[in-house]
Amino acid sequence: MTRIVEYAIYRVRDGRFVQMTDLHDSAEMLRRLTA
Repeated sequence: MTRIVEYAIYRVRDGRFVQMTDLHDSAEMLRRLTA
């Protein structure tokens, strides 16, 4: 089983989430989608 690495980054202001960024291993994801 191959896993795709993923990170989530949250920006918080005044105790509230104001932005969420999700980062993926795009090379591995592309490889799996085109296999």
